[in-house]
Amino acid sequence: LQSSGKAGYKRMSEVLPTVLDNMDDVLNDKAPPKLSTGLTDLDKLIGFLRPKSMVVIAGRPGSGKTMLGLQIVNHVAIRGKGVGLIISLEMGEEELTVRTIASQGGIDLRRMEEVKCLEQEEWNRISIAAGKIKGAELYLNDTPGLTMPAIRSEALKIQREIGLDILMVDYLGLVGADGKTQNRGEAVGKISIAMKNLSKELGVPVLVLAQL
Repeated sequence: LQSSGKAGYKRMSEVLPTVLDNMDDVLNDKAPPKLSTGLTDLDKLIGFLRPKSMVVIAGRPGSGKTMLGLQIVNHVAIRGKGVGLIISLEMGEEELTVRTIASQGGIDLRRMEEVKCLEQEEWNRISIAAGKIKGAELYLNDTPGLTMPAIRSEALKIQREIGLDILMVDYLGLVGADGKTQNRGEAVGKISIAMKNLSKELGVPVLVLAQL
């Protein structure tokens, strides 16, 4: 196992010093800040956004999955000054940007569709939101039908070139199959496993949106 150069088993006692050191850092306020979702109750529920974790946001169509995912990624990239990547297999880049403006500006999304009716205060909020987005390391890829190898390649590329603190994939059911599996349920299962493996490889939290 280990003699072949590949990661294999190790004794738990080898991991123990790292765990104890991390606990000591927290005790002495030396630990890096926890990655927050921006939602206090959600942070308490899931224990913050942990490295190498996969967080699934599931709901029925139109239930607000994308807005919640966007809000979390935006918080990391804009408030937390991190790097966020959104792989959107459903919405286009312009629609995602409009939703981000609405979220950051505190504007009703429906008002964003009524440009001629917007009041000056709303335009001011849009300007502030646009400024936040311009200064954020927030990246989008809306290429349809991306497969897991393509998503992995894109995530590793941005991590290597810029850095990466959080990845969001919207949504699970639209990730392209590799062509070797005809049963869609089996394919989604394999994609889910690949997503979890990717989160561990990247060392960052991965938000995966899913339809119920």
